[in-house]
Amino acid sequence: MGGFSATAACGRRVRLDMSSNGLRDATLTPPGVPSDKQDRAAGQPRACRPLPSRPCDRVGVVVADSHPLYLESLERNVRLRPEFELLGVAEGPELLDVLEATRPRVLVVDHTTIGIDRRELLGRAGAASRVLLICTDPEPEEIYASMADGASGYLAKDCPRQELCETIAALARGEERLGVSIQPAIASAIRLRESVPRDFLTDREREILLLMCDGLSAPAIGERVCVSLPTVKTHQHHIFEKLGATERAMAVAIALRRGLIE
Repeated sequence: MGGFSATAACGRRVRLDMSSNGLRDATLTPPGVPSDKQDRAAGQPRACRPLPSRPCDRVGVVVADSHPLYLESLERNVRLRPEFELLGVAEGPELLDVLEATRPRVLVVDHTTIGIDRRELLGRAGAASRVLLICTDPEPEEIYASMADGASGYLAKDCPRQELCETIAALARGEERLGVSIQPAIASAIRLRESVPRDFLTDREREILLLMCDGLSAPAIGERVCVSLPTVKTHQHHIFEKLGATERAMAVAIALRRGLIE
C-alpha cells in the first residue's frame, strides 16, 4: 500500500492511503495529535489504517466536526457498518481538501463548528456528494435555509446511532431525510407559514426584503428601486417591526420560515 501526504491550508497534515484499487482511507489530523496508543507514545500524528475488504458498492463517507470526542463517535459508527467506507475525517476548514481528494457519496458534518460557510460547503461538495448536516438544537429557519441551499438531510446531534446510519444509507440512495427529533419543530414552522397572510408585507416591503435577502446594502437597494436612502431605512424599520426582528439576517430568516418570500 502506498501513501500520499499533503498539507492543508490551515496547517493540518492530510494523509491519504492508497491501494491498487484506489483510495482506501483518508485521515486529517493536526500535527502532533495522535489517536491511538502507539502514536500517543511516539508523539506522532494519527496513522491511517487500511480498511478490511468490503463490497465494491460500499458507500464512501467523510465525517467532519471540531469536537474530537463527537468526531470519534461519528468515525466509529461509520466503520461499524460494512456497507460504508470511511474515506476521510476532518476537524476544520481542511475538509475542503478532503472533499477534493475523496469525492464521498455522503458527507456528514456539523458546519457550525468547522469554520466554513454553509453555502460554500454545499457548493464545494457538488452534485456528487450528498450532504447530511448534523447540529445541536437546530432552529427551523436554519433547517429550511440549509435544505433550500442544497443539503440532503438534517439531524440533531443527539440522534440515535441507528438513525444516523439509516439516514446516511438513505441519502446514498438519493433520498432526503429530516431527523425524527426535529420534525415537530418543522411541522410547527409549516403551520406558521400557512397562518400568516401573504399580504402581511406591502409590495414595496416585500421587494426590499428580497433585495436584502440578495445581500444588497441600503444605499444599493435605494438605487435599485429608485428611492432615497431614508425611505429605504423607513421600509426596513417597518419590516423589522412587523417580523419582530432586530437585524437583517433575522428578518430574512423569519420571512423565509413564514413563507413571506420564496
